[in-house]
Amino acid sequence: MPAALVQTVKTIDNDASTTSVTSSLTFIAGNMALLGILQYRGAGARTITSVMLDGTTPLQLDKELAQASDGAAKAHVYSLNNVSAGAHTVTVTWATGGPDLVTMFFHEVSGVTTGSPYVDGSGAAATNTGLNNAASGNFITLADSFMYGLLSLDTSSTGFTLTQGSGWSITDATNGKHTSAALCGGAEYKANPGNN
Repeated sequence: MPAALVQTVKTIDNDASTTSVTSSLTFIAGNMALLGILQYRGAGARTITSVMLDGTTPLQLDKELAQASDGAAKAHVYSLNNVSAGAHTVTVTWATGGPDLVTMFFHEVSGVTTGSPYVDGSGAAATNTGLNNAASGNFITLADSFMYGLLSLDTSSTGFTLTQGSGWSITDATNGKHTSAALCGGAEYKANPGNN
């Protein structure tokens, strides 16, 4: 069965304490939990000490990337395959207090292998100041796979929205401006991209 995004919930946590908890998603047995985390803290990004499904089962860290210029923003991607049926949340625990702003995209993805859910292609990152940023590279070579991207932008603009790149889909119709702050973020994906 080809990979597909089943559902997404976005959770925003302003002035996070030592933990941030996603809203709940009700899973079909055997699907993958995928969590994209965008964090911002003016004095430097915080360290994550654990990411747990329902407070008991750890998710695997797949990728983590800090903002190149000053380290105030960081993106993280976590996953857990073969999740049981029912309602689930994810709890993120921060070292020494949380960041100023956190946006979490919690996804249910179907059609991925029940073995290791993550194959690390070469990947790429873009740290630019323009409005049309792109990352390029050979991300993955599996025909039935799920490519995932996060975008974080520190801006004072009130009209920011994320427009997906060619062949990509946006996971969340409410992506964009972070509440009460000049931080924007979003997530996009390609299901079954083949060699990209």
